[in-house]
Amino acid sequence: MRRAIAAQPARTYLRTEQVPTIMALLRLNRTHRLFVGFLLLVFVFIVCPLLTLSWINSHLSCATNDAKAPLRAVLLAYWWSRLSGDYWENEIVRQRPNVSVLPVEDRLSFYEGILVNCDLDTSRALVFIEVVGDDTTIMPKYLTERAASSSCGAFSKRQQQKILTWIDKFNDINISKGAEVQQSNHGSP
Repeated sequence: MRRAIAAQPARTYLRTEQVPTIMALLRLNRTHRLFVGFLLLVFVFIVCPLLTLSWINSHLSCATNDAKAPLRAVLLAYWWSRLSGDYWENEIVRQRPNVSVLPVEDRLSFYEGILVNCDLDTSRALVFIEVVGDDTTIMPKYLTERAASSSCGAFSKRQQQKILTWIDKFNDINISKGAEVQQSNHGSP
């Protein structure tokens, strides 16, 4: 009787053949494969868009009512570009005609939403500055007031750093514009 017990191999709790693999999932019967496919479709077409809308709406809370629609379009393009690699800054240019007719407060709210929520580096920053246009003169004061007020809750450290950086950039732009105007006035007869 002892020989029969000794002849049995030692049991292991996790065998290599018991670990689920991609091949094991492919060996599922047709009903299970359809169910897994259905769950993937539900995730892609229902859960992902809901998460996207949730992210976008959470970033629209501080925008003025008239600035929300164009800002939503830009943030949606920004979010999708993170997945697709597309150029989201094109949406800023597409929204320019819609934003340019808005009152100053709404335009500034739109610019602030982009500045705080999107990455503006290199060419994107140039596109942004071009869209802001003549509003660069009032942006530093507006951003300083918004950063100091608590009407929208506290900005994150990263957002605060972005605001401070862009206040400096707008001040530099305004100084260079002033120098160009002064130079053109002295150069003209």
